[in-house]
Amino acid sequence: MQPRQPQGGAQLERLRLLTARDVDRVVEAPLGLVASTVVYKRAAYPSRMVMAATGVQLLVGSALLLPAAMIVNGVPTLPHDAAPWLSFAYLTLVMSVGASLLWFWLLAHGDATRLSAFYFLVPVFGLVIGHLLLGEVVTARDALGAIVIAVGISLAQRAGG
Repeated sequence: MQPRQPQGGAQLERLRLLTARDVDRVVEAPLGLVASTVVYKRAAYPSRMVMAATGVQLLVGSALLLPAAMIVNGVPTLPHDAAPWLSFAYLTLVMSVGASLLWFWLLAHGDATRLSAFYFLVPVFGLVIGHLLLGEVVTARDALGAIVIAVGISLAQRAGG
């Protein structure tokens, strides 16, 4: 199987369409994450309450995004083969629910500041999964970025402990 080359041209073309408002959203999203982490850590909510609140957030977010998605992409059609359904189940159960449960468990048992550094591993895992499952090419620049992330997390862990 030949490795697929990254499709950077189309992605770069989309990046040119970003506005200052889009950049604001990129800044606002992590601020929301930080705020929710601080509130969760200080409030010491029972785990059932956290799971219920997370479920409500995911449902409300889906309900709010569905009309916008339908405007942009039209009325969705349901696939008839198993692959998209398996992908959807994986994204829902593992990447949304599972990751949220893991994050809240880690917060309950660790220091929020030190744990937050691990969010920087998300692009590294994306690279690894893309390479292993899709045969995407990992470039020297990708590897350098992963090394920088690893060093940064290591430094943050030493400074926090």
